[in-house]
Amino acid sequence: MNRSKRKREYRQDKREEYLRKMAARENLVRTLSAEGSSFRRNDVEFLLNVQYGRQYDYLSETQNTNSRLTYILESMTQYQLLDLTKYDSAVIFIRCPSHCPLDETELEAFRKSVMQHLGYTNMLFGTQTENYEKEEVKVTLLLNKK
Repeated sequence: MNRSKRKREYRQDKREEYLRKMAARENLVRTLSAEGSSFRRNDVEFLLNVQYGRQYDYLSETQNTNSRLTYILESMTQYQLLDLTKYDSAVIFIRCPSHCPLDETELEAFRKSVMQHLGYTNMLFGTQTENYEKEEVKVTLLLNKK
């Protein structure tokens, strides 16, 4: 293969990689701003232009509905090693079932604890109520570098 064909193939590969990343980011923005979410598209659209980021998903496995967020917070702070120095902002998205919503005091305590643990000045919190059978809470933590 001659040089010009190799260069063209390289450019095409780079473009495909870029388009895959952008499609994944677009899907993430759509998920975060879906119907029933407290986020609007313009709140999270900046995720399309971040330099780099990392996504962590948490699931409450506890039977006690009053300690679902406490379980996730403990998992975040004590059992997972996060390199927080590489990032400068965070998005926390909390999903819970409609038949078993979160208590406001539990949600506020979780929010304060996460803000203290991460220590970023630029943090967004969002919630969404979904229709699913289980009583578990799902939390998505997005760490970003703008």
